[in-house]
Amino acid sequence: DHFDINDYHVLSTDDVMQGEIVDHGVALKVSDIPWAGRQLWDCDIACKDGKYYLYFPLKDRNDIFRMGVAISDKPEGPFIPQPDPIRGSYSIDAAVFRDDDGSYYMYFGGIWGGQLQRYRDNKAIESPCLPADNEPALPSRVVKLSDNMLEFAEEPRPVIVLGEDGKPLFAGDPHRFFEASWMHKYNGKYYMLSSGCTGWDPNVAEIAVADSIMGTWKTIGNPCTGPDADKTFYAQSTYVQPVIGKKDAYIAMFDRWKKKDLEDSRYVWLPVLVKDGKITIPWHEKWTLSIFDK
Repeated sequence: DHFDINDYHVLSTDDVMQGEIVDHGVALKVSDIPWAGRQLWDCDIACKDGKYYLYFPLKDRNDIFRMGVAISDKPEGPFIPQPDPIRGSYSIDAAVFRDDDGSYYMYFGGIWGGQLQRYRDNKAIESPCLPADNEPALPSRVVKLSDNMLEFAEEPRPVIVLGEDGKPLFAGDPHRFFEASWMHKYNGKYYMLSSGCTGWDPNVAEIAVADSIMGTWKTIGNPCTGPDADKTFYAQSTYVQPVIGKKDAYIAMFDRWKKKDLEDSRYVWLPVLVKDGKITIPWHEKWTLSIFDK
């Protein structure tokens, strides 16, 4: 109940470092969604064949999070929602990834308010509970999208992440993660940047790597370096943007919440550096795109 997201806006700029930020207005609002109950959450957009698909978590009239889809001919919207949520969908934090063969996949998940603890094997359970610290952590989910981008092509699968010992991470492991995921691909391998869930308190970021889009994944540790790296610079991962025109250059965007003044929450933008197969996100008070030329 600490969020009351009623609509989405789309912002744009022609210069990510110095350009003016343009607010294109409301792209989608709760009152336009036929199956809506309340409370939108973190969304993502994909483009296919000239159409833009907005994937959004929203509580239905039973106060259960579902994933919806809205469509537009323009990236700024307005987006027209489908009449029903995606069949078999649940939880929050959608992240959509296009693979090299043109297939699209959605990663999603989050506990507590994200409701992942209410499900086992994609089925709702009567008595939601979190696993004990010495039990396997609740994993986020991955699912292939249908060709029309409006449905799941299959049942969601768990995102199994192995620790350094080669075993699935336990619920009590500070490095377990399952929300705020973002996917990208580099040199034929899949990299997932993600976060744990500790309420309003920041936690360590993690990157996992896999040879297949479906995993299995192996954690390779915290990519953040510098002051407060163990707290992800008091922020949480949300998006990674490739830099057009530069090889192996990416920009990571993080949410930085102000829990006592949510409307004044900000974003943190930092360079993602790739060298000899190692990925780091160093802290910089100020930086420019020239950092990728070094």
